[in-house]
Amino acid sequence: MNDINFLSAQVLKELEKFNYSAARTLNFQQAFRNIRKWFNKNANGVYSDESLGEYVDSLKKLLAEGHDKGWINTKMRCAEQLKSYYHTGDINLNYDRCRRKGTYIPSEQALKTIDKILKDAQLGERTKNTRSTYLRKFFCFIEGQGLDEKQITPETIAAFIEKSHKETPSSMNWVCCSLKMVMRHLVEEGIFPYEIDLKFLTPKSPGHRFLPCYSEGEIKQILESVDRETPVGKRNYAMLLLGISTGIRARDIEGLRLADIDWRKQEISIIQSKTRHGILLPVSGQCCNALADYILHGRPESSSEYVFLRSRAPFTRFLGTVPGLNTIIDRQSAIAGVEKKNGRAFHSLRRTFGTWLASEEVPLPMISQLMGHTDMESGKPYLSFQDTAVSMCAMGFEDIPVMGGVYYG
Repeated sequence: MNDINFLSAQVLKELEKFNYSAARTLNFQQAFRNIRKWFNKNANGVYSDESLGEYVDSLKKLLAEGHDKGWINTKMRCAEQLKSYYHTGDINLNYDRCRRKGTYIPSEQALKTIDKILKDAQLGERTKNTRSTYLRKFFCFIEGQGLDEKQITPETIAAFIEKSHKETPSSMNWVCCSLKMVMRHLVEEGIFPYEIDLKFLTPKSPGHRFLPCYSEGEIKQILESVDRETPVGKRNYAMLLLGISTGIRARDIEGLRLADIDWRKQEISIIQSKTRHGILLPVSGQCCNALADYILHGRPESSSEYVFLRSRAPFTRFLGTVPGLNTIIDRQSAIAGVEKKNGRAFHSLRRTFGTWLASEEVPLPMISQLMGHTDMESGKPYLSFQDTAVSMCAMGFEDIPVMGGVYYG
């Protein structure tokens, strides 16, 4: 059966067996909706490997144009699962768990060791998946040398680091962190008869990217371009205004409940999805009016406790926020004629909010408090955008003897 609607439905049924979160499940549903739409338009709704290859090429083109990487990777993952189901009747979870078919698959014993290492680690699932890739790569390396874990030496570690640096120099932080986990495991298991100093596996500090913000004029253009006469426009305007005026994260906008808003005090009280810490934020009158306009005149009739709902039935919580809100701001920027810069997304509103506070010389502790950071270090990147303040730190030549050259005399 090569009907795209039937195949995508079957893959989704298989994915339901693995108890993904509601947000991840909705992401899969949206991705397969996109796949079906493409196949119905370009391949008469009939699956073939050739057509799937064309679909993946179209995704790579979007990726090169700077579209949301995470959302595109989700659709690529679903495309791989669709292909696997078509040929085998089963989905390829190796791809989903960062174990691409035929890539870095060591022996069964090594995989058991890796699973044990990761099981004991206090890490998030996404971080474990990434570490798994580098751990498997390392065990494939030693097995290629005819070794097992009991024969690992410092020289083996050094050789793998050198090889990894030649192949992917930007990944050395992941490589070294993963190797530390291996070494710690070997010592705890008594495989190594001596302790190994892991300090030599400390890579250089990772580089910091300065992601672009929006200017005040660009934000004004974007907000003014929203059609606030339609229910969708009222919702999108409220979400965009909430993001730029409070700096709360996309996931927290998605999870905002009606009970979280104190209309009399003009405040929002939420538990942040990232840090699990509570935060109380003031909300401007303009933002309160936008929220009220959406709730009273744009929000579908629903018993849901959440503020922002889908615009189409079923009128449930607005899930899949990262790709959804990124799409909203990208489309609105295009309508407003605001340039799409690499790295700009809905999260840029949060960065813009922090940058504006810093430019107004708001103290760093207050910036961190308003943005819900757990420590002040998280707020320091916003200070880098203060060109005026940074220029004041430049030193003069009064205390430096200049004996020649352009500045002499």
